Amino acid sequence: MIVSHMHRAVLTLVLLAATQTAFTEDSEGTRTAFTDDAATQTAFAENTEETREPRKHFLFFSNAVSSVSSVQAILSLSSVKAADDLAQGWNSGNAAPPLIEKVDPPNWWGQHTINPVRLLIRGRNLTGATVVCPKLQCAHVTVNSQGTYAFVDVTIPRTASAGSYPLTLRTAGGSAPVPFTVTAPLTRTGRFQGFDQNDAMYLIMPDRFANGDTTNDNPAVSPGLTDRTKGRYYHGGDLEGLRKKLPYLKSLGITTIWINPLYDNNN
Repeated sequence: MIVSHMHRAVLTLVLLAATQTAFTEDSEGTRTAFTDDAATQTAFAENTEETREPRKHFLFFSNAVSSVSSVQAILSLSSVKAADDLAQGWNSGNAAPPLIEKVDPPNWWGQHTINPVRLLIRGRNLTGATVVCPKLQCAHVTVNSQGTYAFVDVTIPRTASAGSYPLTLRTAGGSAPVPFTVTAPLTRTGRFQGFDQNDAMYLIMPDRFANGDTTNDNPAVSPGLTDRTKGRYYHGGDLEGLRKKLPYLKSLGITTIWINPLYDNNN
């Protein structure tokens, strides 16, 4: 986190300043020792490489610590708070931008009886999102706590023509386009005939109906679980068996089939 780095920098400067204070307090005694020691005075007075280097290092360190002392005068509780505020502002200004992975449904029909339609937007960094709909109407934006799903109700005006109507999702980290399309209504000719006394519906449980592909009866993840003589075992029925039996169902006068939910037999 940027806050942690800034605090670390502040603490480092304070510690260096404290070191400078201790060094200054001790320097008087050190200076006296250098002054009173005649041998040391002679060594510093001699212009040799061995005596110049320690002196240079001593002066460099003193100047550096003096600069830290100036920084210490600036750093205070108020300046630390300002650093915190600056870091927080940096973090909020650098929030991760939203990423849209999927929109469901990606389209809807104009003049549909279900209007508004609720969109499910899946992605990342969606926390605090708002949705802008330039030509449609958006309301009731809700985001989950992890910021991975957002719901929005979209109302399509009855006058809206078929075409692309992209929405815009916005967060503190930026914005991202949300693709959405208004589809032309389906023609009713040959569709939506409804039921009458001439129709017959047949309810099918695929696993119990017809085994059209015996190669999938004994999958590696669940060997030995297919046995038509046992009620609680799989019986091998599959979609291929249903396809092969469609002519048979038609011969019975069946016009519609109702299939139970489909699942992979994998345990």
